Amino acid sequence: MKYFEFDYSTMQEYVINSLLINNEFLYLADLKKEYFTGKYHRLASLIIEKIKSGENVSLSSVTPLIIKLKLENVIDNVNGAFSENEYISAVESLRAFYQLKSVKNLLEKYITHIDRQLVPEMDLVSDLILKLENMQEQETKQLVVDIKEIEDEIETALQELIDNETKIGVQTGLENFDRVVGGLKNGFIYGIAGRTHMGKTEFGLELALRALEQGKKILYFNFEQQGKDIAKLLSIKKAGFSYTEIDNDNLDIFKIFDAKDWLVSQDFILAKKVCTDFDIVSTVKKLKMQEKVDIVFIDYLGLISLSNYPSYMTRHEKMAEVSKNLKKLAVEVNIPIVVMIQINREVEKLKDKRPLMSHLRDSGQIEQDLDCIMLLYRPNYYDKSLPDFLEVNVAKNRVTHRTGKIFFTLEYGRLEPANVAIEA
Repeated sequence: MKYFEFDYSTMQEYVINSLLINNEFLYLADLKKEYFTGKYHRLASLIIEKIKSGENVSLSSVTPLIIKLKLENVIDNVNGAFSENEYISAVESLRAFYQLKSVKNLLEKYITHIDRQLVPEMDLVSDLILKLENMQEQETKQLVVDIKEIEDEIETALQELIDNETKIGVQTGLENFDRVVGGLKNGFIYGIAGRTHMGKTEFGLELALRALEQGKKILYFNFEQQGKDIAKLLSIKKAGFSYTEIDNDNLDIFKIFDAKDWLVSQDFILAKKVCTDFDIVSTVKKLKMQEKVDIVFIDYLGLISLSNYPSYMTRHEKMAEVSKNLKKLAVEVNIPIVVMIQINREVEKLKDKRPLMSHLRDSGQIEQDLDCIMLLYRPNYYDKSLPDFLEVNVAKNRVTHRTGKIFFTLEYGRLEPANVAIEA
């Protein structure tokens, strides 16, 4: 049985978060309300009662109580158990804390009410309490570690790096993208940012399609278009046609339907409606547990519903929380998350219209949380005399630490690396 290196409070938070991730976990172990203390007891009691009554309990449904109890910084349905075994172990650890606390309270009460002259053995009981307290400290997560103690772990991590078995994600086949960005690696969050008509969705769909072609399972949130429209665009792209060729009489309709049949056979899940970040986190975690998702795409960040946050928070504060939750999600479930982001209008005041990271809408926390930021620009949109190509400025990159501009052609429906000479 695995025991967690948490303190009592963190252990209570972990179990509550686990129930919010998957209500069905409640029936896997003998979880009692008594295991929780103070404000955690109040929140856990409500959640347990609701689940037992048959109600579906999500983070958003108990947010008012969470805010009232001032637990919004620790109850987030992100830092909880993914698997049944993890949840069972978590409950066992929580039960051990509860029993330890109960014994300690009983002994302290015993000392208080027994005359020391009649019971000289009380010194032994006091020693036992001290030992119990030391045991509780050992259950608490250690904050420091001597590097010599983790030498074997370091060697394993380095060997995985050499063998390319860590942070595995997907190599897209776009040579310049894979060389600079490093493909799409597990545990990282990528931002594709640009003004309207710069090609955010086009670029995101290209990456999704290339991942599908390698057998990856894709979850795609698009809050601007219906699922059928996204599927149509992907089918046209897979068939090798650009969107502008749709009305062409010479279009090979059979090739497009073949592409549609291929797409339907893939592991491609489309979100149906606008949802909150809590909904995104919950959906991704459930699909990850079911091994139905390898990469998540969100198109786009600014359209995520903020209805789960209290009205006294500003939009900037709410978006900061959304950003942090998505970042934690990428790390927790260990998959790449690709987020499309709108650039604010300030970029239009620049002479060449090329965006900077400071132009990210609702930036600040978002700019900090993203591991890789790609800023999109199409010169032809502003000057029709220029060739139509896509410029991607990799402005920030924690993945490979490589930055710089890469270029893509926009012909034949598929993005392909462009000649670098196009930069001039």
